[in-house]
Amino acid sequence: MNSESGLRIGRIFGIPIYLHASWVFVFGALSYLLTGQFTQEHPRWTSTQDWAIGIATSLLFFASVLFHELSHSVVAQHYKIRVVSITLFIFGGVARIGREASSAFQEFNIAIAGPLASFFLFGAFYGVAVICPSSELIGAPASYLAWANLVLGAFNLAPGQDPGVRPDAIRRLARHTWTIGTRCLARFHRLLLAERRAGERGANRHP
Repeated sequence: MNSESGLRIGRIFGIPIYLHASWVFVFGALSYLLTGQFTQEHPRWTSTQDWAIGIATSLLFFASVLFHELSHSVVAQHYKIRVVSITLFIFGGVARIGREASSAFQEFNIAIAGPLASFFLFGAFYGVAVICPSSELIGAPASYLAWANLVLGAFNLAPGQDPGVRPDAIRRLARHTWTIGTRCLARFHRLLLAERRAGERGANRHP
């Protein structure tokens, strides 16, 4: 998918934000489903309240997806990697970057930023739901958004599930860490060997 296709709705941290045409369909479908769910679970609400909360919850969900992608992008910018655009579409969102990270460590940090952001939102919305149990108009959407962000974060931890990053970042980091550790152990072993040989030579000179 061309990440720059669709309607440009703004710019955040210098990154153009686009809405793909497919987003309209999924936003409408999600709003409709949430409205129906709230109607069944909260019969005391009016029809206007059902639709208002359903649409607002759908908007906040996609704002959560945008926050997830922005987290990837801000970390990438920290490493001087240009972020071309972020696009929201039917399957969520995708951040397009200008080049790959220069190391496995950088790539891992870029990859993990999105799930960590979603877990942060899970905690925030869950806290709101716990604090406001008596206010259904606040607690109900907050509860839904909490679990939606938990699922989003967990899903994107699976290799290959986040289109904004390469799926092998964790594996590359592990390999990189193993290589560094092996080199450090080898260097330490050489130092010990050199000290032992120096001690043996000193002992030979002074019987």
